Amino acid sequence: MSQAIRTNTRGRVKSYRFSPGRLERAHLDVWRVPGAGGLIRVRIWGQAYVACGAGNEHYPQLEGELVNHPDNDDAGDFKLALAGNEDAATRLAEELEAAILEDWFDPCEAEGLDEEDVST
Repeated sequence: MSQAIRTNTRGRVKSYRFSPGRLERAHLDVWRVPGAGGLIRVRIWGQAYVACGAGNEHYPQLEGELVNHPDNDDAGDFKLALAGNEDAATRLAEELEAAILEDWFDPCEAEGLDEEDVST
């Protein structure tokens, strides 16, 4: 499991990178959307690490966003990550990663492909 590490704050955006693990090539940005009634937006981008059953490593692209209003019951991690909480940022990143990779297909499972044919 990768752990979020807050890297910096650019204006109103909190940015996180991750320790070695599934998300070590990913970045997470959290910010309050100006003029949108306090909405908090979370964006993940980069690559995830996936080791498949054939023993190969894959790095599928990650790009996705979540938006939540701070008054919602499930906005706790959004508010905490915006405040700099690395554990909350990790949970949000894992939630986004799971949603993005839900439909990811392991190219090694495709019939008729040799290891040399697999590029992702």
